Amino acid sequence: MTGQQLKNSILQMAVQGKLVPQDPNDEPASVLLERIRKEKEQLIKEGKIKKEKNPSYIFRGADNLPYEKVGKNEPVCIADEVPFEIPESWEWVRLGNIFQHNTGKALNASNRTGSLLPYITTSNLYWDRFELGNLREMYFSENEIEKCTATKGDLLVCEGGDIGRAAIWMFDEDIRIQNHIHKLRSYTEVCTEVCIADEVPFEIPESWEWVRFSSIIELQSGQDMAPDKYNANGDGIPYITGASNIENGSVIINRWTEYGKAFAYKGDLLLTCKGTVGTMAILDEPQVHIARQIMAIRTTGEIGILYIQVVLETLVASLKAAAKSMIPGIAREDVLKSLLPLPPYAEQKRIVSKLSEIAQFVAMYSLRENALNRLYSSFPDQLRKSILQMAVQGKLIPQDPTDEPASVLLERIRAEKQRLVKEGKIKKDKHESVIFRRDNSHYEKLDGIERCIDDEIPFEIPDSWSWTRFGTAMINRDAERIPLSVGERSKLAKKYDYYGASGVIDKVDRFLFSKPLLLIGEDGANLLLRNKPIAFIAQGEYWVNNHAHVLDSVEGLLLEYVATYINAINLAPYVTGTAQPKMNQEKMNSILIPIPPTAEQFRIVHEVSCITSVIGHL
Repeated sequence: MTGQQLKNSILQMAVQGKLVPQDPNDEPASVLLERIRKEKEQLIKEGKIKKEKNPSYIFRGADNLPYEKVGKNEPVCIADEVPFEIPESWEWVRLGNIFQHNTGKALNASNRTGSLLPYITTSNLYWDRFELGNLREMYFSENEIEKCTATKGDLLVCEGGDIGRAAIWMFDEDIRIQNHIHKLRSYTEVCTEVCIADEVPFEIPESWEWVRFSSIIELQSGQDMAPDKYNANGDGIPYITGASNIENGSVIINRWTEYGKAFAYKGDLLLTCKGTVGTMAILDEPQVHIARQIMAIRTTGEIGILYIQVVLETLVASLKAAAKSMIPGIAREDVLKSLLPLPPYAEQKRIVSKLSEIAQFVAMYSLRENALNRLYSSFPDQLRKSILQMAVQGKLIPQDPTDEPASVLLERIRAEKQRLVKEGKIKKDKHESVIFRRDNSHYEKLDGIERCIDDEIPFEIPDSWSWTRFGTAMINRDAERIPLSVGERSKLAKKYDYYGASGVIDKVDRFLFSKPLLLIGEDGANLLLRNKPIAFIAQGEYWVNNHAHVLDSVEGLLLEYVATYINAINLAPYVTGTAQPKMNQEKMNSILIPIPPTAEQFRIVHEVSCITSVIGHL
C-alpha cells in the first residue's frame, strides 16, 4: 500500500463513519438538516439567498433504501390500470395527469429578434446526463423563452435518434431547448427521482444522512481579470488566480485588484477546478477576488468546512474523471450534485481532529515509502556495482594457490608485445611502465625512474594478483578506426554493426574488425553518468567509429575481465572536460588495473555473469 493509498483509505473510513466511534448521545444529522433548512428559509425571507425551486431531500424508505424527494410533496403511489404487479409503496399514474408538455424551438437562421441565448439539442442529451461543452446559441423572443426554457427538475426526453433518451435538468441555471427535445414539467411538485440506491457508494451509520452538496453549501465560481484590471502593488483586494497561489494549504498573495466581482471570504474553502485540479486551502483573508480556475465553497448551518474538505479530497479523482473538457477540470454542476455523507456536527469535529492527529504519521509513512521505493529502484544497480567491486578486488571468489601467478602472465604480455613491435604490427610504447613490490610497497619504473605509487593504489589485492597500467596490459587498435558520417552511412546497405561510444548505432555494408575486441567509450556524457556500460565486447564482423577505443589483449588476459573492471571503477579522474567529457588514449592508458591469474579471471567472469543474470530478474 502506498502512502497515497493509505491516506485515501483513512479518508474513506472517515466519511463512512468507520474512523471514530459513534456516540448515541449525539444529536442525529436529520435534526441538523432540519435546522439548516429552517435557517435557509430565514435567509430567503431576509432576501439574502434565493429560494430553491426544487430543493433536494434524501431519506430512507420502508425498504431501507435511500430516496430523494424533489419538492415538498411525498412520492405518489399509483393503483390505476397497470400491466403488472408493483410494490405496495408504488402508484401508477398517466403521464398527462402530472406533467406539462412542451417541445423547444425549431432552428431558424433568419430569425434574429429577441435575446441570443444558449440552447441544447439532442446531441447534448444522453441517458441520465448532459454534455454541455459545445452549446450553440440562437435568438428567442420573450414568449419563446417562457415556453422553451427548462428549469431545475424538468425531465427532458429525446424525440428522435435514440428515442426516449432522457435526463433530468438538475442545474440551478435555466436552459433553452431545441424542438427535437420534449420537456416534461410536473403540475405539482412531485419526486422526479425516487430511489438513489445506485448512487450511494457505501453504508453510513444510523446517525448520519446522505445529502447533496447543493443542499448544504454555497458555491462561488471565479472570474478572470484582464491584465489591466489587476496589479502587483497591493492596491485593492487580493486576486487569487489558481494552484500557483496555494501551497501546503496556505494562500499565497501576489496580485491585487480594485475591480473585484467574484468574491471569496474568510473561512471559505478554495478549490482549484482547472489545470492543477484539487488543490485546497481555507481562506484567511477577509475578502478576495477569485479567477475561474478557483471555486469558493462556504457552508450553511452547522457544517464544518474542514469536514467538507475531507470529503472533497475523496471525490477529487471522480470529479476530475467526470469532466468532459480536454483540459483537466472540475465542473460546478458535478460538485453540486455530488453526494456527501453527513455525520452529526460533533462527530464531524472528532473526524477532523482524528485526521489532524494521524496526518503526521501518514506523512512519515509517505516519506518512508518514498525512501523504500528509491532503495528498491536503485538496489539492483547498487548490488551490481558492489558485485563488480568485490570481483575486481579478489573478494568474490576464493583464490586457488595452484593458479599460475599474474606476474608470470604479465611477463608473457610484455614478451608478446615486444614480438609484435618487431614485426611492425604495433608501435613501441615510448613510456613503458613496470610496477613491482618492494619493502611491502608498490613502485613503478617509468623512463628509468623508480617512484613509490602507494598513494595511487585504490585497494589491496590478493598476493597472486599484480598491478599494472592499462596501456601496459592492452594492445591498442585505435589507429584502425574510421568514422563515417550519417550521410555516408545512409548510402550503404545495412549488414554489419557500426559501433559508437555506447554500442551499435547503425549498420553498414563493410567491416573493419572480425574478431572479439574490447570497446571503451572515448567521449560523451556516459563517461560520467554511467547510464550504460562504458566497456563492452564487440563480436563478429563490425565497424567502429572514432568515439570508442578499440582494444585487444594477449592470450591469458580476458577481455571480459578487463570490461568488468572498467565498468566497476570511477572514470572521472581520467576524463577531461565537462560540457564534452572525453577520455583520451593517454588518460586511459594511465588507469591502474589489477590482474588476477588467468584461471581466476575465468572464474570471476563466470561468477559475475551468473550473479548479474539473477540481479536482472529483481
